[in-house]
Amino acid sequence: MSTDQTLPDRGTAASSAAANTNQCGSCQTTNTKESKFCAGCGQSLYEPCVSCNATVMLTQRFCGSCGADLDESLNAKRENNNSQIAKSVALVKENDHDQAIQILRSVIKTDDYRLSESIEKAEQVLQRVIHLRERTAADVAQLQDQAKAAAEASDHERVIACLEKLPKQLLSDDSAKLLQHSRSTIEQLMSLNAELQAAMKASNWKLLGHLVNRLLSLAPENPNYQKIAPKVAKRLFASAEKRFALHDFDSAADCLDAIPDCQRDEEFDTLVERITDLRWIVSEVDREPFATVGLGRLAVRLAKQTDTDESKKRVKDLAATIRKTPQLPHALNRWKGNASSWMGGEIGMLGQVTRINVSDELRLQMLKNPSGFCIAIGLAIQGMGKSRISDSFLPSKKGLLSSLTRKKSKSAWGIDLGTTGLRAVQLVDTPDGLSIQNIYTDVFDAPTDDQTGSAKQDQATPDKSVQGLQKFAQLHADMLADSPIWTNLSAPEIVNRLVKLPPLKDKVAAEALDQEVSRMIPVDASELGIVRWLSPMPDDETKGRPATIAVARNASIQKQVNRFDTANLQVAGVQSDPIALANFVAYEFADQLKSKDDEHDDAIAIVDSGATSTSAIIVSARSCAVWTFEHAGDELTKTIARETKKTLTDAEILKLNPASIQHPAAVFSEIEIKYESLRQRLERSVSKAQDDRDAPTVIQTWIVGGTTRCHGWVRHVLTS
Repeated sequence: MSTDQTLPDRGTAASSAAANTNQCGSCQTTNTKESKFCAGCGQSLYEPCVSCNATVMLTQRFCGSCGADLDESLNAKRENNNSQIAKSVALVKENDHDQAIQILRSVIKTDDYRLSESIEKAEQVLQRVIHLRERTAADVAQLQDQAKAAAEASDHERVIACLEKLPKQLLSDDSAKLLQHSRSTIEQLMSLNAELQAAMKASNWKLLGHLVNRLLSLAPENPNYQKIAPKVAKRLFASAEKRFALHDFDSAADCLDAIPDCQRDEEFDTLVERITDLRWIVSEVDREPFATVGLGRLAVRLAKQTDTDESKKRVKDLAATIRKTPQLPHALNRWKGNASSWMGGEIGMLGQVTRINVSDELRLQMLKNPSGFCIAIGLAIQGMGKSRISDSFLPSKKGLLSSLTRKKSKSAWGIDLGTTGLRAVQLVDTPDGLSIQNIYTDVFDAPTDDQTGSAKQDQATPDKSVQGLQKFAQLHADMLADSPIWTNLSAPEIVNRLVKLPPLKDKVAAEALDQEVSRMIPVDASELGIVRWLSPMPDDETKGRPATIAVARNASIQKQVNRFDTANLQVAGVQSDPIALANFVAYEFADQLKSKDDEHDDAIAIVDSGATSTSAIIVSARSCAVWTFEHAGDELTKTIARETKKTLTDAEILKLNPASIQHPAAVFSEIEIKYESLRQRLERSVSKAQDDRDAPTVIQTWIVGGTTRCHGWVRHVLTS
């Protein structure tokens, strides 16, 4: 049995203990029996017995409590220390210096003079390990720096040579990734080189171009690839020009796409722009659902730039379709593209009325602004007392005006006062039904600011809205007597909610709607104008009662009324744009909306997109739903102005005439992003409501509003 240090005679220790003293085995200092540590060296004098945990002196041979052989436990400690030292040496061989150092330091921390030999050995090994770690770290750092420099030079073989000889545990995360990347790159280069040789033998220039581009991205300094690149690019560019001359734009684009990045110059960019624009024009002309003047101009541009029989025939066919008078109530004739709506039915641009009588002279005037009078007509219908939704945002007043609004009028004006102009319609009740007596349009020379009426260009400019109303009043002074005036609130001023109530009686249902308003807008009811519509009580008690709520602040309502007051025009009622359209649809399409049976409910959808907002309205015999989004024409105008570096006035025209834009493909790619955003918002809201088992089936989708005439709007926003 080996010992780290010769122990004192056990008999002597026993004698000392008997004499109430304890001699330190390390320095031989005599201590009192009560001392826990040696007064001479600070060594602990006692330890617990490994068997019974009783306190024993370090110099005892056997435990006085249980008789355990204390030398055996001491030898076990020596063996453990030696084992730990051996383990640390093994870890060093595995380059785990940190763990080896941690183990050695735990051995050295042992406070027992009897283990001094193994402790000294651990200290010696520790110094060697620390020195080795420092030297190894320096070597590793040097190799990693060399590998990094090699990687920057795209010398992947050198990277591998530097790093693969190092143990994995010594590699930093970055170096490990670098090694993996270089190995992967070498493998890719080998594979791509094989493909390159095969493509060269087959004279596959497009594939060659893509392969060279990929090889240069992996090894940009490789002289062989640098030498091949211009030769391949020259062949591909010549092929692209040839195909472009033959009007094979897709093949020409494929050739250009294969040209390596390093060989793309100004000449390349010019040809790409020409091909991209012509491909876009061909696609637009062949995929648009309606024949518009803007589409015709695109076809003319295509014919001029290609001069083919096909393009000339396309212009001729499109021109004939545009000139053809659309079937009422359509404003546009169908062209080639899909016109099915994801909302339901076929899409049509609403151009004329069919249930309301219109003279030929007025109809010609209305054709100049297709669908522009729908809101005004809806307002006038309500003024005549013939609307689906009869509530008004304007509080009831006593007096002559009140009596005028309560009775059904023989005539009424609907005035659509917007940010860009004023549109007015006078309806009269005749033995043959409602007739349009007068129409009026005034386009402001500068758009008014949203809901304030002040000009955007100059805040000091007099209110354009009031000026327009004053002009209207002067021109129609003899036509205003006994004709109540109804006007509108634009959609952004309104909060709409579709509510499905149980089959409650009217009084209880009205109370439920008031509670819903309180939840919608936490504002005192006295500050709000509220329009409610409740569907008739269903015969089937298992069906609910759909209801529509529209809420506006009284301040907004009064601001609109004040404009009319300033122009000496009395307002009989105020309605929101979407509900005016709902009333228009309910009247104009009454025959289509007749409920055929209790299980089947057809609906008409109408989407209105103007300068400041977009609204979707679905009207059936039993329901009326409205959704409004702050996404409309102003955003499109600003985008085109920014992309083309034109004024907002010019951009407003270019929305309808992309043929006048130098590079329409690039500009309209930005516009199409906004179209897609609107489509997603519409689909989320409308589809959620249409998922209800009692939701009506949309059989037709109509569009109104100036923004819907923007090129590509219908196809990207509404077609299925």
